[in-house]
Amino acid sequence: MVKAAIQGMGIAYVPDFYAEAAIKDGLLETILGDWCPAEPGLALYYSGHRQVPAVLRAFIDLLKETQPSPVEIQEQ
Repeated sequence: MVKAAIQGMGIAYVPDFYAEAAIKDGLLETILGDWCPAEPGLALYYSGHRQVPAVLRAFIDLLKETQPSPVEIQEQ
């Protein structure tokens, strides 16, 4: 989507980190910033079964370790 926006094909609604370099280089600019809600990070939905597969558990643990919490994002 970022590439398409750079080529003039329209507006790209993407997370900041996807377009950060293009914005910094002057290839894109932020528009409608007041209309875009701030996302508090990643959301992961999974079954509430007691036994979560080991691969999924490892992924969840990785996200918890590496992603800032919604409170940390709001304080920035």
